[in-house]
Amino acid sequence: LINDLGTGATFKELSGGKLKEVKIPVPPLSEQQRIVGILDEAFEGIAIAKANAEKNLQNARALFESHLQAVFTQRGEGWVEQPLEEVAKITNGYAFKSTDFSPVEDAKCIKITNVGVRKFVCDSDNYLPANFTDKYSAFSVKTGSLVIALTRTIISDGLKIAVVPDEYDGALLNQRVASIQPNQKLMTEPFLFAYLSTQSVVDYVTARVNTLMQPNLSITDLRAMPIPTPPVHDQMRISDEISAIKEETQRLESIYQQKLTALDELKKSLLDQAFSGKL
Repeated sequence: LINDLGTGATFKELSGGKLKEVKIPVPPLSEQQRIVGILDEAFEGIAIAKANAEKNLQNARALFESHLQAVFTQRGEGWVEQPLEEVAKITNGYAFKSTDFSPVEDAKCIKITNVGVRKFVCDSDNYLPANFTDKYSAFSVKTGSLVIALTRTIISDGLKIAVVPDEYDGALLNQRVASIQPNQKLMTEPFLFAYLSTQSVVDYVTARVNTLMQPNLSITDLRAMPIPTPPVHDQMRISDEISAIKEETQRLESIYQQKLTALDELKKSLLDQAFSGKL
């Protein structure tokens, strides 16, 4: 109603005169007190339910993080520790010019904006000329490779690392992004991705970046990062276990998120009923 009374195309402005014209439903005082009493009690219950759902959501995530960390700290027989460059091919991105990019070109490019925390962010404007695919083939990235942001490597949600999806197979790597392609004889992609998602790696990066300025990870520090390396068959088993726990965690997160949404809708519904004489 207030939005309809406002004027202005870009920003709505409401005059004092128009505000005074807004009609308010005014039941008897005793009825107002009854309605507010019902709403107060209901909202208190909703607040408690939301707090419990949010806590359960946090606990589900914390449980997964705790298990992930434990996998790599409780190492078994045959584990060795090697620099990342010993178990994977690391490619630093190329400094393409801003004028090279266009939303109507053909060759896809992976920028920092594509690398989220444990997820790849697709877009529709990071394209380069088609002939760049051959010209800069040394910076081509394959499906399943890992990409890590070298600028603002760590944000509040964690380390910016992602897996290249099928639709970005053959995409060119832009500056300040590095690709990590595991040597399949030594390291599986799911195992390496799981390890690079741990707090241990966050701690390694944090110790090597200037947190007072824009946190940049050097390619040298990336190459030297120590990686726990069990036998490949153990890597596959561990990856399957982590995947199963992650799937269950996501199922629980979905349930708790649905509860939070339902509670928000319930609050809106109660307010609507209260001021339409249905409560």
